[in-house]
Amino acid sequence: LVDYIFLNEKEEVVESCIYNLFIKKAGNYYTPPIDSGCLPGVMREYLLKKKLLKEKTLTLKDLYSAEAIYLCNSVRGIKKVNLDT
Repeated sequence: LVDYIFLNEKEEVVESCIYNLFIKKAGNYYTPPIDSGCLPGVMREYLLKKKLLKEKTLTLKDLYSAEAIYLCNSVRGIKKVNLDT
């Protein structure tokens, strides 16, 4: 899987080309809030409603220090990914 992570004008992590994004950090799972500019994806909303994700503004520092990074959408499911810089 090759994809790109988009940042907003404040250098906050938003999403990828066709996926929403979330990270695992300190045992919790975080996804960017809608006001950062991400789309309200179906899978993202499902995970939020199930209380499996919390919204939090994410930065590149958060990505680099995350225990794990995931991309998700309702068609392709959830995929664990690594950063390739």
